[in-house]
Amino acid sequence: MRICSNARIAMLNLLARAAQTPELLRASVLPPPDLPRVIGHVITSRNERLYMLGEQQKTEVRLRFVNTRHEEIGRTEFVLPGSSLNHIWVEPTFRNRGYAEDILAASLAAAQQGFLTGRASIPTSTYIRNPLIVGLFSRYGFTLDPNPNLAQQQIRTTLTVSKKRNSGKIPLYVADPQKRASLASYIARADNPDWHIFEAVEEPISGDEVTIFATYYLMDEKKLEARLGGSALQVFFY
Repeated sequence: MRICSNARIAMLNLLARAAQTPELLRASVLPPPDLPRVIGHVITSRNERLYMLGEQQKTEVRLRFVNTRHEEIGRTEFVLPGSSLNHIWVEPTFRNRGYAEDILAASLAAAQQGFLTGRASIPTSTYIRNPLIVGLFSRYGFTLDPNPNLAQQQIRTTLTVSKKRNSGKIPLYVADPQKRASLASYIARADNPDWHIFEAVEEPISGDEVTIFATYYLMDEKKLEARLGGSALQVFFY
């Protein structure tokens, strides 16, 4: 990953790239004036440019990612003082295109450079609800909390995620009958549309076993640095 906090160098680099791929980078190299709180931008491995917009609230910092058409791609949320990444989200229209890793890597870089809380620090934990992103965080060195307290033990759920879809839905199987019923109810909730891509099944299935509704901790910083260092992502801060 290339990280640059000098706006002039960033603009020169973008101009050079625009000369080679004008159809991809023909928008202005300066932040658009009608996007408030722009802290920088990202050039993805697909040569797409995403602006990063920082928003600080009382208990959290939100980092939003917007493309050159001003469409929101996704966002991350950090719990203050910045030691926990609480949420990562990709808009439904832009899912299954690799944006989740782009957003995660750029957000970690922003935290590392001190652009979220004013001090350089990588979040040391994250709470994972979505079974599809457990593998992503694992690649960045995050490991399931080995010693959860009693309340966390009661909530956290280990399940199998099928690699095959039934009628467009992703089957999930939980061995524990009580937690299986709870998961089915959670999926069916009308106010939980993101989970409507899943279905809880009654019979065991083959697939990846993951644990959700659980805290994961950054236990392998070398793995994190290797992943960030090997990324084709380019991050520029203004």
